[in-house]
Amino acid sequence: MASAFAVVKYLGEDGYLRLSKHVLEARETILDGLKSLGFESVAPVESPILSLFNREIDLLSFTTAMREMGWHFHIQRSKALSIPVNIHLTISPIHKNTARDFVADAEKAVERSKNKQIEMKISIEKILEDLKLGKIDSSIAPLLVDAFEPEVAKEIVKELVINLYGD
Repeated sequence: MASAFAVVKYLGEDGYLRLSKHVLEARETILDGLKSLGFESVAPVESPILSLFNREIDLLSFTTAMREMGWHFHIQRSKALSIPVNIHLTISPIHKNTARDFVADAEKAVERSKNKQIEMKISIEKILEDLKLGKIDSSIAPLLVDAFEPEVAKEIVKELVINLYGD
């Protein structure tokens, strides 16, 4: 709380409003661009956080394609709340400078992801090995967990926790 107060004090009202405007402009550019590609928001958009889904493409393929182009964001899901698998984006002022590039790359990634699903033809041992080596991004863990039997899913989660928080 104190650090937020210090930042607002440093920026002043005009600086705060300028950065807030950048966030809103970036959010609208990204939201409008992704909507034009078939994405929908899981809830009304009221903040700089976007949770978007697209039933026409495979989101794992989309996210992988975007990562190959240098973008990083997470996939999330909530079975308990009946929220579809979606991408999670947190918009900040700097994104005003990159929003159009993000949308342009998203258009390419959508084309690559249509009618495509990444096949799970890999052993659990290989998945665990790749997790240890950092070859699999932890943000896809919810999809991995859903794809396997409960005992295998437990091993994946255990390995992720050890890799993220272990010695």
